[in-house]
Amino acid sequence: MDDLKQNDANEAAQPEEKVVMQIMITKDGQVKVAGMINDKIAAFGILEVAKECITAYHEAAKPKIVKAPNGVINFARNLR
Repeated sequence: MDDLKQNDANEAAQPEEKVVMQIMITKDGQVKVAGMINDKIAAFGILEVAKECITAYHEAAKPKIVKAPNGVINFARNLR
């Protein structure tokens, strides 16, 4: 039991292990991938998470469209 508590304490004290995958596109259009590409399932998983992060970023950056109350737009068009 004490061994389990000590293992938990050791795991909590260690910094998180990072998984790094880099995708680089050169000026001449070549794509270079570095990192953990030897594990196909994990590599595609990381790419899916990256796609979700990019989509969420662009959704948050979209300008918010505020609809005018009915009649205001039509009234302005009739003045021309």
